[in-house]
Amino acid sequence: MTLIQARRETTDDPSNTISPTPETGTLRVLVIGETPDGYVAKQAGANAQRTFVAFETLTEERFLAIAPDVVLSPLVTPRFDCLELANCLERFGYSGRYRALSPKLPRPDLVRAEVRGQFPKLDFDLVYFEEARAVPVA
Repeated sequence: MTLIQARRETTDDPSNTISPTPETGTLRVLVIGETPDGYVAKQAGANAQRTFVAFETLTEERFLAIAPDVVLSPLVTPRFDCLELANCLERFGYSGRYRALSPKLPRPDLVRAEVRGQFPKLDFDLVYFEEARAVPVA
């Protein structure tokens, strides 16, 4: 089972794997904000349908049209953080998988507890990546 497929039973050592859901074979990935260069394409695989959206342009109408299986974003950016995005997702009625991309953290359990505590309907977790150059999203 990959991290993206996993529910709340994740450990403090998330993997870098994102794979299609077994039910459909296609993973609809909504990427918000800047992501490490090539990360999503490499990890989501050929069967993934990836949509890249800037946080400032995310609307409920656009979100519902995309209907993602999983939402990915950086943990923190100069424009928004995972709590702000989680708030939007909850307002949009989303209760699916939300993964925040982050370098290794000393206390990931604190981040998980904060987000899950404020937004318990979301299936939130962290996905670690090696430090890499970020790719801007238009």
